[in-house]
Amino acid sequence: MLLTYDNIFCVMNSNYKILLIFPPPASPVSPYLSCPLLAGQLKAAGYNVQSLDLSLEFFYYILNSKFLEYSYNLALKKLDNLKIKLSYLIQKIIMILLNINILKKN
Repeated sequence: MLLTYDNIFCVMNSNYKILLIFPPPASPVSPYLSCPLLAGQLKAAGYNVQSLDLSLEFFYYILNSKFLEYSYNLALKKLDNLKIKLSYLIQKIIMILLNINILKKN
């Protein structure tokens, strides 16, 4: 929808519920303030507004002890799989080198 003066005026004069969403990821060091500031201005003007900082929710989720434990265990499983694949690859390389060495002797 193209924003024009008529569209904006129509929205400003309506009773819409407004949800301001800030998507992840952003800096976990400090919150992004424009959504809450805009929400405050809209509330002061009489609008029904909520703001949702998904970036903050994202960092709460990934820094949760359960998620960190899950991630750690998953990393260990992947490391074990890589060790198995590497071991298999090394065995294959040794067999190839031995075959090459046998062929050179003949």
